Amino acid sequence: MEATDQNILKMIKDDISERILFRIDPHYLEEVCKDEKFVVIAGNSLNKAKPHDIDVYRFLEESAEEKPVETELRFGGSQPVRAVAKLDWCTGQGGPHRIVYESANARTVKHDDTTYQYCAYQKPFHKLIESFDYAHVQVGAVLDLKSHKIVEVYFTDKYVRWLLTGKSCFTGSEFPLSSLLRAEKYKRYEVLNSHEFRTCVLTALGDVIERGFDDYDDFKKQLEAVDLLLLEEDESNAAYRLYAICENRNLVRKPRGTKLPEDVKKMEEEYWGANSEDTESV
Repeated sequence: MEATDQNILKMIKDDISERILFRIDPHYLEEVCKDEKFVVIAGNSLNKAKPHDIDVYRFLEESAEEKPVETELRFGGSQPVRAVAKLDWCTGQGGPHRIVYESANARTVKHDDTTYQYCAYQKPFHKLIESFDYAHVQVGAVLDLKSHKIVEVYFTDKYVRWLLTGKSCFTGSEFPLSSLLRAEKYKRYEVLNSHEFRTCVLTALGDVIERGFDDYDDFKKQLEAVDLLLLEEDESNAAYRLYAICENRNLVRKPRGTKLPEDVKKMEEEYWGANSEDTESV
């Protein structure tokens, strides 16, 4: 039985290796990441359905020390001044590609007809895969940039369960607020059905409440952990309203005195006013 299980796992790994080598241009990646020996291709990029982009991460050995993402200010063009990830392990403007967008989390580029996303998030390879927030993306492959071969494929038990059942789930995250927003995307892509979507939303929401926020900057980092590009005005207003409510509900450890939104205050006054009248009439 154990030998059969190993054969099945080998078949899965071989299938993933063949698929990713078909989708990427290793010569291009070698040129862009010329000072690296390996890179990691991870997440939905490795699944059977055609991905929207190829997620590329810097390869770190398991013993490597985790470092925070470094950013730098970017000026000019039609974009406002903003912080973008300092991705010194892959080339920027000089690369054989067209830059589509840059943020504090990733650099998205177009090479031929394929979109690549160079991600700033860094962890040792196995820990990186295990940190992904949904079962169907807990998979990664290490590409040798010299031989252009896949030298390791790694996935979690939850990923295998998704392959066998077709049911994904929220697996936990360092950024539960962003994971909560990502659930809608996976429902739209039909990775999550309605039941799974509701379960993921409720679980991630519970994690958001349990985690809370250190301060306003921490709230923004939690919101920006997934690349939402630029929020629409009404979305930005909704996000700030959420922060104000969290601060007034003691979910922010270092509050800055943000006032409770007027609509929430009015709703509470109406609620407690109605309850007060009911109590007096009893």
